Order: sequence, then structure tokens, then C-alpha cells
Amino acid sequence: MATRVKASAEGVRQSYPPRKARRDQVQNPFSYYVWEPVAFRLAPFFINRGFSANAVTTLSLLVLLCGLTCIVLGAVNRLNFLLGAVLLNLVILLDNIDGHVARFTGQVSNVGALFDILVAWLLYSLLPVCLGLGLFFADPEPAVLALRVTIPKWVWVAAGVVQMFTYLWSVVVGYQTGLLVRSQSADERAPKLWSVIARAIREAQASLFVLAAVVGLVSFLHMTYAVYHVGICIFSTGRCLRDTARSDRREDAAVRRDG
Repeated sequence: MATRVKASAEGVRQSYPPRKARRDQVQNPFSYYVWEPVAFRLAPFFINRGFSANAVTTLSLLVLLCGLTCIVLGAVNRLNFLLGAVLLNLVILLDNIDGHVARFTGQVSNVGALFDILVAWLLYSLLPVCLGLGLFFADPEPAVLALRVTIPKWVWVAAGVVQMFTYLWSVVVGYQTGLLVRSQSADERAPKLWSVIARAIREAQASLFVLAAVVGLVSFLHMTYAVYHVGICIFSTGRCLRDTARSDRREDAAVRRDG
């Protein structure tokens, strides 16, 4: 019977392909620089105890559901906002760990990748909606009362729904644009600094949520990200339309040249 190799942080780090690391630096910069160093150290714990990659992803899904529930229950006790924020950061950490488990144990599969993507979609799409619901039923924060402006409670729910739809819109439009524009793969393109920063800001929402829950600025964080998502959605949609138009012009020029 084959002996299972005992995992170590260094072994997990070596199983992280350089090409994957370069892609994560661009696509998931905040997670790469903040959570990956921790994931390298914790992944051996799961590997050496026989956890599969899908088991870690399932655990992250369960933690996500608990975290979202706590956020909605922030209306009952504002400490639930803090607990929910901590759990969401744990989800992001587990999201990094399951990939390391899959690569180190040779369990990489399309099903596992899809499962992992679905959990990420649930996190970034349901977080703002649940936060909007929690703020809707909660009493106004002192920071909001200090504005001496009556803010209708439906605004919090609307801000959450806007965040959800603009996030999903940006992801879907960006993915479809990548399929249409075939002249140059995403890995070959030089990363745009604004794109890396935009992704980092989006990923930082859960971490900033912890700080906002501690100092009582959850509602401001919620509205700030609503405005941010709308701006990024408009900008990225325009960029996708521009890239698609450029691709069409190149294809038309190639057809005329060949003809």
C-alpha cells in the first residue's frame, strides 16, 4: 500500500504553479498577498488529516451560510455583523486552502473548480443583499444619526441589490467578452494597473467589513461599495464593448486582406 506523503507548508508552496501564482497576482491580488501566506501554513493541517479539496470547499460553503445568516441577524444584535464578517473572511481563507489541497493531492478537477467558483459567486453576490437586509431591520447606526438626515430603510436593501446585479453583470459581460475576443488570451495580455486595483478593492470588502463592524460604520461601508460597484460596472462594460468593437475591426480587416 502506497504511503501518503506528509504535507508541509514548503511542500504546499512548491505545488503552487508559477503560472497560477502570476494569474492570481492579477485576478485575485488582495487574496494572493493577504491570505495565501496563511493558506500555505494551514493547508497541511487539512491534507495530513485526509480532507479532500471538495470537503474543504463544502466546509467553506457551510461557513458562508452561517456568516450570511449572522449578517442578516445583525438587526437583532450588531455583534452579529462582526461575527458574520469574521466568518466571511474565513470563507476566503478556505477558498485559498482548497486549491492548495487539490493541487498537492492531485485532486484537481473541473467539478471541483466549478464548485469553488459557485461558492465565490455566492459570497460576492449574497453578501451585499444580506447586509442590506440586516441594516433594513436594524436601528440606524450612531454615525448615520449624526448626519441628521432621515435615510429611508429601503435604501439599504436597494444598495445591496444594486451591488449584487452590478457584480454579476460585470462578471458575465467580462467572461463573454473574453470568449468573443479570441485574438489574444487573457494570460497573454499585460495586466492593467487599474484592473488589479479594482479587483483588490472588491476583495477587500470582507476585511473592511470587520473594521466597519468594530467602529460602527457598516452602513457607510455598504453605501460606499454600492457606489463603487456601479462605477466599476459602467467602466468595465464600456471597456468590454470597446474591446469587442476592436476585435470586429481586426477580423474585418483580416477578411478584406485575405479576400
